Amino acid sequence: MKFMKKLLSAVTAAAIGATMTTALSAGVSTASAASKTAVELVEDMGLGWNLGNALDCTNTWTDSPTPEQIETAWGNISTTESMIKEVKKAGFNTVRIPVTWWDMTG
Repeated sequence: MKFMKKLLSAVTAAAIGATMTTALSAGVSTASAASKTAVELVEDMGLGWNLGNALDCTNTWTDSPTPEQIETAWGNISTTESMIKEVKKAGFNTVRIPVTWWDMTG
């Protein structure tokens, strides 16, 4: 259970950090964001890439699945830092990270 909580914290921190890094590198700050329309904010995000279902998977057929078993349950590969760096090198400025938490809580 401690491992799951640490993993959940790490994933959350990484997602928030990636979002803030992307927003700051795009010149978007919370102060300027408040004065923009939704369309302007989306335009500021630039080209986006969807991580897909990697962190949105569920695994109900395995007893006490590991985080990796949950992440790869639907045929995805594990998300890595090098993967995200390659996405950035490919020209994407924003990453959508859909997450389903219920399978990671207990």
